[in-house]
Amino acid sequence: VSSLLQSRERQQELTAVGKERYANHFHSDAIAQKFLKVVERFDTSETDSIQQAQLPRFGISLSTVGRLTQEHIDKLRASKPPRYQGRGIIICAGGVKYYVGAWVTIRMLRRLGCLLPIQVWYRGEAERDDDWARLVESWGVECVDADNVAGGCRTNVSAWPIKPFAMLHAPFEEVLLLDADNVPVVDPTFLFDVPEYQRTGAVFWPDLLKTPQDSIRWQLFDVSYRDEWEQESGQILVNKNRCWQALSLCHWYNERASFFYRFVHGDKDTFRFAWHRLGCEYAMPWRTIELIPNTLCQHDFSGRRVFQHRSHDKWSLAGNAHSEGFWCEQECFDFVDELRRSWRPLRQMTRHVEEHDLAAMPSLARSSYELVRPGYNRWPLSLAENGMVNQGWSRDYFFWWPEGGDIVLAGSDGRTTARLTKTALCRWDGVLLRDERVQLQLVASEAA
Repeated sequence: VSSLLQSRERQQELTAVGKERYANHFHSDAIAQKFLKVVERFDTSETDSIQQAQLPRFGISLSTVGRLTQEHIDKLRASKPPRYQGRGIIICAGGVKYYVGAWVTIRMLRRLGCLLPIQVWYRGEAERDDDWARLVESWGVECVDADNVAGGCRTNVSAWPIKPFAMLHAPFEEVLLLDADNVPVVDPTFLFDVPEYQRTGAVFWPDLLKTPQDSIRWQLFDVSYRDEWEQESGQILVNKNRCWQALSLCHWYNERASFFYRFVHGDKDTFRFAWHRLGCEYAMPWRTIELIPNTLCQHDFSGRRVFQHRSHDKWSLAGNAHSEGFWCEQECFDFVDELRRSWRPLRQMTRHVEEHDLAAMPSLARSSYELVRPGYNRWPLSLAENGMVNQGWSRDYFFWWPEGGDIVLAGSDGRTTARLTKTALCRWDGVLLRDERVQLQLVASEAA
């Protein structure tokens, strides 16, 4: 200890080590990252869209959020908003999982006679699919890469934050945002002309809960307590020329998703709190959500059902279960069948795979297979040359392709399910990627 007290150089060395240890282990951002990892273990269904979140790089925390928010509001009030024109619909969707739902929504809109222009917004190369874009183009739909828009979508959270970004940067003055799994049952164009929207310039729809009076969210967003329904953001209607500042503040919250999403569930209440923070009005239909299996039904101001937000059992190329009370369900099933026949998402899914690997597909498809879970069960699989699993397909085993001598299986949502390595003449071994304790074998008929 005496040598330490007498050595200035040693003191500086230990101080530097301590600062580094604090930065890596005890800084608030590091603790936040550990917290998110713990949360993911308990409920992955609600953390899928935050698990890739980067820690805030804006110096924001509970102690600074009020000041930084006010500084941004001051900048907004001093800024001149862009000028927008026309009306349109925005759907945010990318990748196999969300493109299926977006297709159903687009086809239903056109089936109902909706003539409004539609834009589908996505994030980057990984979410783009040129074949799908060509299919929807014939229905008057434009696909837009948010990463190529001036300023870019400055977050690695790929789902919810893109919604206010797309609304803000789309060319339309009046925007109806629809989630990709939200099926209209009437042409929603009339909503742009209802008195409640004309009066306020914004319509939000109610969620199932009310924010408790003792919730930290009131303090976080600097908003006085209100006895009101939370917001369900599967559908949002906004006049941007009238509500530009509020929508911009909402976008600012979502750019900082890795901070704000610790206190709110995704984007949904960031709209409501942004409007309240700036003292802006919005209208909300009086009728609360009607719950039917897998679906949140929303209504217009007369109480008529308008939207069916399919929040569970999302539309899948592998098919869906019947939901009692879901209007136009058979038409939606038909739209999915139509897409399955005309779209080949494998081209985008295998964009990183070498051509010589893909050239092996015809010879591999000539064999019949069994998929075996040792100690559990086994069932036949038939692999088609086009990369589809024919006989034996399910949501977990819907696509396949060869890669580097392995066989890769993917689910109907495009996510890789298993990578199987050849271990014998007619057998490939691997594990189920979402649960590596489950062993898998793909056995060709010659060895079955």
